[in-house]
Amino acid sequence: MNNSQTLVIKLGTSVLTGGSRCLDQASIVELVRQCAQQHEKGHHIIIVTRVQLLLVERI
Repeated sequence: MNNSQTLVIKLGTSVLTGGSRCLDQASIVELVRQCAQQHEKGHHIIIVTRVQLLLVERI
């Protein structure tokens, strides 16, 4: 019996930035880890996002 599912994950700006004006690398790494874990279980992953970021050069 195949129990695989298609998982649609909607990621908003606040999830990816932690509420700041920059991407939150630790949060993104954790999200990727969780998606990979589900993919290894046979699930299909679709990530949906509409992120609007102000890219700021780090000094």
